[in-house]
Amino acid sequence: MKQKFWLSCGVMLLGCLLMLSGFLTDRSLLYIPGIMVFSAGILLEFILIRCPFCHRYVALYAPGKFCPHCGAELE
Repeated sequence: MKQKFWLSCGVMLLGCLLMLSGFLTDRSLLYIPGIMVFSAGILLEFILIRCPFCHRYVALYAPGKFCPHCGAELE
């Protein structure tokens, strides 16, 4: 589950870097792809960070190492 988390964080970071580089170089063409890549990272998190048993979204900030929905132990 942590690999999936880092994947979504990496995609969001890439989007932030694109937006920042567009801001620093004053190229507005980098804003839109940056926003799209960042949004894809958020979407990846909602798709990938799920309980392996009940397949419901598990927020990583949830306390404990158990699914708050079904009580199964998370990775």
